[in-house]
Amino acid sequence: MIAIPTPLRRGAFCALLLLQDMGLGLQRASFWTKVQKTKKCWNWIGAKNNKGYGRFWNGTIVESAHRFSWRIHYTEPIGSKLVLHNCDNPACVRPTHLRLGSQTENMRDALTRDRGHGRSKLKPSDVRVIRQLCADRLASLSVIAAQFGITKGAVGHIKYGVTWSWLP
Repeated sequence: MIAIPTPLRRGAFCALLLLQDMGLGLQRASFWTKVQKTKKCWNWIGAKNNKGYGRFWNGTIVESAHRFSWRIHYTEPIGSKLVLHNCDNPACVRPTHLRLGSQTENMRDALTRDRGHGRSKLKPSDVRVIRQLCADRLASLSVIAAQFGITKGAVGHIKYGVTWSWLP
């Protein structure tokens, strides 16, 4: 094995840092070509996932565009936290509309803003209406199911607390 002199190693390391910094500059330039700024939000117009969140190749991996936006605007590391939207627009990458938070905070936001729950067809407000219709016996389970585009069994599960039991 050939020993590399220390000064060359340091120089190589500095050159590597310079290349990484240049790479981040190229990534930033690429990022901004996919952002359309409006008065309210800065919308991602590049690739998106099926929920409308921007997807961005950062030179190493594909990551959420709003996470990349957080990283280039703030020094606080993301770590295991989520980057949450204050504006409820999944395509938004405007740094002032983003904040760090936990999965619990994200679920609480979804509930209080009536955004729904995971892959469900229903929003919390829909579930409350279904419960009330069942309690008042204003319609059959089949009629309620047809009204909300779900199965009769799903209505029964809501009625008896098998699903959505976490919702007050």
